[in-house]
Amino acid sequence: MLKVISHYLSKNYLPRWIILTFDISVVALSLFLAHLLVNRLHFTLLERDPILRQLLLSVPVYFVSFLLFRPFAEVIRHTTLESTLKILLSMSSSMMFLILVRIFLPYSAWTIPYTIIILQYLISVMVIVVSRLVIKTVYHSFFVLKQRDKNIIIYGAGSLGQMTFKAIMNDQEQNANVIAFIDDNKSLQKKRMFERPVYSMQKAFKTVVSQKKVSELIIAISSENLLKSNKARIINLCIDHHIK
Repeated sequence: MLKVISHYLSKNYLPRWIILTFDISVVALSLFLAHLLVNRLHFTLLERDPILRQLLLSVPVYFVSFLLFRPFAEVIRHTTLESTLKILLSMSSSMMFLILVRIFLPYSAWTIPYTIIILQYLISVMVIVVSRLVIKTVYHSFFVLKQRDKNIIIYGAGSLGQMTFKAIMNDQEQNANVIAFIDDNKSLQKKRMFERPVYSMQKAFKTVVSQKKVSELIIAISSENLLKSNKARIINLCIDHHIK
């Protein structure tokens, strides 16, 4: 069942207008929640007219900012740091614009109090960013990793190794999962990269390879940085453990 759903999801993506509508809805709801928090959760203290005016000001501002920076154009289940930065940039610019309106038009009935502006921004950012991360986590946990039956170790946890990891995990046709990294740099060993452990060569082949049934190893180190002795050693280890 998971494979069927995953196959469907790999061929279909959520339309951008739905993502944009969701983001704008979050912004609108966040303004209401900001007022609710300021009034200590007392619905009776909420004033309808100021809230409506502030919605008519803030929502178009955020809408234009979203159109400029286009955070809704990213594929949610592959959310990256770059897409998160786009969200922060678009929403921060909107907040700054609303603050400037407040500074230059302090007595206008259409301006928004600083507290409401900041609360709206914080709530919106939290909901939008967290929702994307949750969707990404659920997708990769239930619809990607569950169906992958080829376990891989990457030799090299540097920039080339990280690029290799992303390429493998984003390629549905690979049917592969990266189990861990191997790196000769002792400062990286016993740490985690993309939630995967980084091992020394000895540790990886002593325990992880057999326990996780690793079938392939990818050397992700540039030729000028890869020592011939290390290359020969890891190739021999792969041959001994029947690893491709």
